[in-house]
Amino acid sequence: MCKWCVDMGAKKQEELPGYVSSLIHHFGISPVCLLSIAGDYITYNSTGGIPFEANHYAAMMSPSGLYPFTIGYFVADCITFALPEAYCKPGFASKVFLIHHIVAVSMIYATYTLGVGVLSQVFPGMMCTELSTIFFNIAWIMRAFGLREYKVVTLFESLFAIFFLLLRNGHLTLLIYMLWYDIAGFGVFQGSIVISTALQFFWGYKIVMSLLLSKKKTKSV
Repeated sequence: MCKWCVDMGAKKQEELPGYVSSLIHHFGISPVCLLSIAGDYITYNSTGGIPFEANHYAAMMSPSGLYPFTIGYFVADCITFALPEAYCKPGFASKVFLIHHIVAVSMIYATYTLGVGVLSQVFPGMMCTELSTIFFNIAWIMRAFGLREYKVVTLFESLFAIFFLLLRNGHLTLLIYMLWYDIAGFGVFQGSIVISTALQFFWGYKIVMSLLLSKKKTKSV
């Protein structure tokens, strides 16, 4: 085993595979979804608002597309990390982590089975928000390998906070607001949308409070 892995300690060694697999997944799907949304916006406006074809997102939802990659990741991560952590570790954080995964799986299932018309936009709209987690995971991995003092770590942490608030609290909330009456077509899975949104604001609040506390500590030094 490499020296860096030994030095990071048992707890971080245990958590490292989860962060690496998360990083691989988010790198594979979030930029594509974000570019897809941007491309749709440009195309829609340049054509004078011509509706997209019914199978517009077929490439994402097909067996070779992004949907099976995402649902496979969340199910696997739930089984290998979220469930054991919720069972073995006391505290609120581990339970929220499991709830997040259950909600994510249910939402992805709903977008695939019930996502027709404008509801087909919910999947890329949701998954592009994972871009913020890319910055968080990179910063965590660098800290785990003893690179905390590098300024780039602080940069990634700052980018995580900025993109989290912009994409998860801003973009995602606006998307749900605009499609709320259509989302009723998800039936009981509409509840997953509500829970997911509440979790984003819960984490957004914790991020803001963490930044304010960090700033307060810096001033007192």
